[in-house]
Amino acid sequence: MKKKLLSLGLFAALSFTACNSGGPEAGEQKYEVMTLYGAWQARVDETRAKVGTIETQESSFLKYEFDSLDRNVFDSPYPYWDQIQVFLNKKGIQKAKLFANATKSLMTEEFYFEDGHLIYAQIEPDGIHTTEADSIFRGEQFFFTQQALVLAIDAKGKRRDITDDSVKIKGVDLIHEADQIKQIIASKQIKL
Repeated sequence: MKKKLLSLGLFAALSFTACNSGGPEAGEQKYEVMTLYGAWQARVDETRAKVGTIETQESSFLKYEFDSLDRNVFDSPYPYWDQIQVFLNKKGIQKAKLFANATKSLMTEEFYFEDGHLIYAQIEPDGIHTTEADSIFRGEQFFFTQQALVLAIDAKGKRRDITDDSVKIKGVDLIHEADQIKQIIASKQIKL
């Protein structure tokens, strides 16, 4: 019991210090507190719950498939997208699935949105495994908040360093693709 109270007291003190110090260390302290006490894991769980809700509601969404003109306008570092599906409801884009040309690759990407903002993206080099129950969270996973990558998990479930250049570039590419999908859909004036 003493150990729990000490931990809670330490957490409160660190939280108070991180929130109230105005210097450049404030962000670092807040990050340290979040890391020590699992707030990133809580954010992952919250985002995954939102993604799960989108998945369960997918059949009620309007499905729009990019035509060849849309795909030509869509600029991606990966040029072999053969099929792009976007799922919408009255709140806007909820999900997008990108499928590679099967003669080039089996790669897929999935994007999930909340209130028009990208919250989660997933890259599966070997394609989406729709028959597997756990297929929602496979491959490389990227978590976003306010147009910024906040967490990346590799295909083996290990956390990646988001300051690594290759991870940063992948995060920027995913944000760029998500923004383009939103722009193309906005120009379509789709009625729900």
